[in-house]
Amino acid sequence: MNTELLANIQFALPEMIILLGAVLALLGDVFFPRRGAMLGFSIAMIALFASIAESVCFMSAPKTILFSGAFISDPMSCMMRAFIALTVAICLFYSSDYIEDRGISAGDNVVLALLSTLGMMILVSAHTLLTLYLGLELMSLPLYVLTAIRRTETEGAEAALKYFVMGALASGMLLYGMSLIFGATGALSFDAISEALTGPAMTTHKGLFIFGLVFMASGISFKLALVPFHSWAPDVYEGAPTSSTLFISVAPKIAALGMAIRFFSLSWGELAASSQQILLVLALLSTGLGNVLAIIQTNIKRLFAYSAISHAGYAFFGLLAMTPEGYSAALYYILVYALMSSAGLGLIVLLSRDGAEITLIKDLKGLNSRNPWLAFMMLLVLFSMAGVPPLVGFLTKFLVLKALVDVGLTWVAVLGLLFAVVGAFYYLRVVKVMYFDEADEKTKLALPMSTMLIYSAHGLALLYLGLFPSALIALCLKAFA
Repeated sequence: MNTELLANIQFALPEMIILLGAVLALLGDVFFPRRGAMLGFSIAMIALFASIAESVCFMSAPKTILFSGAFISDPMSCMMRAFIALTVAICLFYSSDYIEDRGISAGDNVVLALLSTLGMMILVSAHTLLTLYLGLELMSLPLYVLTAIRRTETEGAEAALKYFVMGALASGMLLYGMSLIFGATGALSFDAISEALTGPAMTTHKGLFIFGLVFMASGISFKLALVPFHSWAPDVYEGAPTSSTLFISVAPKIAALGMAIRFFSLSWGELAASSQQILLVLALLSTGLGNVLAIIQTNIKRLFAYSAISHAGYAFFGLLAMTPEGYSAALYYILVYALMSSAGLGLIVLLSRDGAEITLIKDLKGLNSRNPWLAFMMLLVLFSMAGVPPLVGFLTKFLVLKALVDVGLTWVAVLGLLFAVVGAFYYLRVVKVMYFDEADEKTKLALPMSTMLIYSAHGLALLYLGLFPSALIALCLKAFA
C-alpha cells in the first residue's frame, strides 16, 4: 500500500509542486505585504519551472493509472503539463510590470494564476469524468476573478460577469452530458466508457449516449470558444486587463484541448460517424466565422479573440480525422498556438507601459520606426499565426490538413486552406500598420534588457521550431503511439 501511494505521489509531483507554490505565495502575501509581490512572483517561477522539470522527467515513462483510476500519467499529459507551466511562467513574466503600473494586487494575481494552473494540470491528467469536471472548475473559477481583478474598471466587472454566467451554463451542460453518458454506459472512467462504446449494450442506449455527447461537446466547445459557443471570448478579451487576457488566451486553451482529446480519442465503434459530424460542424464554423469576423475588428484584443476561435477550429480538424496522426497534429497545433499567442499578446502587454494602453490596432502605428526589433518580432508572430513558411505556424496547419486528406476528407482540408488565406488578411493588416503607417508618437520605445532578451528568444523560437520541427513533432506522435 505504501509503495503504491509513493508511486502515485511521484507521478503527481507537478500538481503538488504547483499547489505548494500557491499556498506559499498566499502566505507570503499575508505575512510579508511589502515584499509580497516580488516574493510571490519568485515562488511562482520556482514552482512552475520545478513542475516543468518533473513533467519532462516522466515524459518517457509508460502510461500509468494513478489514485484508483482517477488520474493518468502518460506522454500526452506530461507534455501538456510542461507546456502549461511554461506558458504560465511566460505570462507572469510579461505581466509583472503591467500589474505594478496599474495597481493590481500582484499577490492575488499570482495565487489565482497558480490555482488555475493546478486545475489545468488536473484536467489534462484526468482519467474519469468526475476528475475532469473537478479540474475544469478549478481552472475556470480563478479565471473569472482574474477578469475582474482590476476593481476600478467597470468593463472588467462586466466581462467577468458575462464570463461567469456563460461559464456556469457551459459547466452545467457538461455535467448534464456526463450524467447522460454515465447512464448510457454505467462508467465514469475513460477506459470503461471506451469498452462500453464497442460493447453490445450500446445498441440499447445509443440514443441516450448521443444526447449526452451533444451536451459534452457543447461544454468543451465553450472552454475553447468554438462557434457557436464563442460569444463570450471577444468581450472577455477586451474587457479584462491585458495581463489577464494574455493568461486566459494561452494555457487554458492547452488544457481545454487536452480535455477534448481525452474524450474524443475514445474507441467510438459504430458511434464514430455521430462524433465526427459534431466535430465537423464545430471545426468548420469556427475556422470560417473566426477568420471572417476578425477582418472587421479594430480592437487588437478582439482581433486576437477571433483569431483564437479560428485556431481552435483548426486544432479540431486534427480530432476530426480520428486517427493517431490527427490527434498528434491537434496536440502539436495547440502547443505551438500557445507559444504564438503568448508572444503576440505578450508584446501588447509589454508595450502598455507608463499608463499607456495598447487597445486598438492603430496604436501600433509606426512601431518599426520606434523599435525595429520589436516590430520584427511581432512580424514573426503574425506571419506564424497566418501560416507563412518557414515559421512554425505553417507546419501546424499543414499537419492538421494532411491528417484530413489521409482519411479522405479532402474537401474539408480545401475549405480549411481557403479560410487560412482569408485569415492571412487581418494579420497582414497589422503588419502594414506597424511598417507603413506613420507613428503618432515619435519617441523611441525601449524595454529592459532582460525583457528584450527573453522576448527575442520567444519570437525567434517560432522561427527555430519552423526550421527544426522534428523533435516536438516526434514527441507529439509518441503520445499516441
